[in-house]
Amino acid sequence: MRILIFDDDIARSPERLIIPPSLEVRIVDRADECLELVASFRAASVFMDFHMNSSLKGDEAIRRLRAYYDKDALTIIGISSAPSLNQRMIEAGANRAIPKKDLPDALFELGLEAEEGPPIP
Repeated sequence: MRILIFDDDIARSPERLIIPPSLEVRIVDRADECLELVASFRAASVFMDFHMNSSLKGDEAIRRLRAYYDKDALTIIGISSAPSLNQRMIEAGANRAIPKKDLPDALFELGLEAEEGPPIP
């Protein structure tokens, strides 16, 4: 499963994350080219920080992605330490939002899902 993380703090210190082997993760420090990156990387999920070294805030990046991808086609998870900013990302179209400190756990859960594969009907 391919995951894109848009977060300048994590991009500066990627060693803080333990990436499950079932995930292919790319970490980007700015969201300016989010549409192009999601398309070229063929990401299944995106984690989007609100504040980055970018002219584009997380909520606006999510709006741009939602103009092309519905919630079933691309899972977007907002990440911020501020509940009010997470709420803004949900209102912009994120599937859900989590505190930034919970990102490692969320990646672990996605890794487990990827290892198990899709549910059998």
